[in-house]
Amino acid sequence: METCVPVSAFVGVCATTFRFVLNYKLKHPTNSERNCINYEIVTLSFPAVSLGSFMGILIGKAVGEMV
Repeated sequence: METCVPVSAFVGVCATTFRFVLNYKLKHPTNSERNCINYEIVTLSFPAVSLGSFMGILIGKAVGEMV
């Protein structure tokens, strides 16, 4: 678990960065004034994803010790 989580996070960051670079200049399909990436959703969801990952590590360590 201690090795898998950082590797998984690294792969996620690489994939997200690659998609961001590819989609940065794309416009919304129905409204040409908007970007394809909705930054408000990213801003709202990122803390929840980070907290969930952190809590998952803590729970994984506790469950691993009990088993």
